[in-house]
Amino acid sequence: MFNLAVKYGLALGVVLIVVKLSEHFFLSGKLSMDIYFGIVAGVFLLLGSALGYRGKKEKVIIREIIKAAEAEKGKPQQPLLDSLSDREKEVLQLLSKGFSNQEIANQLFVSLNTIKTHVKNIYAKLDVNRRVQAISKAKDLNIIE
Repeated sequence: MFNLAVKYGLALGVVLIVVKLSEHFFLSGKLSMDIYFGIVAGVFLLLGSALGYRGKKEKVIIREIIKAAEAEKGKPQQPLLDSLSDREKEVLQLLSKGFSNQEIANQLFVSLNTIKTHVKNIYAKLDVNRRVQAISKAKDLNIIE
């Protein structure tokens, strides 16, 4: 990343020097307006071409990533059930009984933040976004009754 920043910095520095020199010569009368505008247009042409080439390269990479993601999407995904800890299973069981996070924390003698972390991990492992989805999926997968 640093190397790329140095390259861009040097390139922009050279461009700035060329533009400022041509401006100086134009204002001092040593350079005609046509040549000055030609230099400025050339600088912008090179800059635009370089950015366009880089953008095209990145677009190809993004397309490959999207294709890989779509191919992966077609495969059936198995949730990480084996990685659910015993505590997460216990929290999931209490969630299914309708307990709030605070009630679960009180019952398990842990902090509210710990329960929130467990719930977040459960959502991630079951690939869901809400309690109802987590409970439904856990019942479908026979994790809870």
